[in-house]
Amino acid sequence: MKHKFFKATDMLVIVAVLFSALIIFILALPKEDRGSKVEISVDNKVVQILPLNEDDIYEAETGYGYNRVVVKNGQCFVETADCRDNICVSHSPIYKVGETIVCLPHRLIAEVK
Repeated sequence: MKHKFFKATDMLVIVAVLFSALIIFILALPKEDRGSKVEISVDNKVVQILPLNEDDIYEAETGYGYNRVVVKNGQCFVETADCRDNICVSHSPIYKVGETIVCLPHRLIAEVK
């Protein structure tokens, strides 16, 4: 007499549980919320708003220093800065709502809205 490890109803239950887990996983994935504009501020004052759907360059020259902010291919990044550490320049491009690039020495913030 042969014993089956799984019965047909067991297989149905397993498939149903796996399918349910897959649906829950897909629904729980973070949604990519692409922004529509980048707000550039110095000393907490908005100095420029650039749309992400148009390539553009903003050169921020303040009493603190110089930053060249670039919007290209729907992403924003700091191309050059004359600050000592250049952390803002090495930051990866931003495009999702809420992402920011900050240059502390120049008190500049680029935030996707």
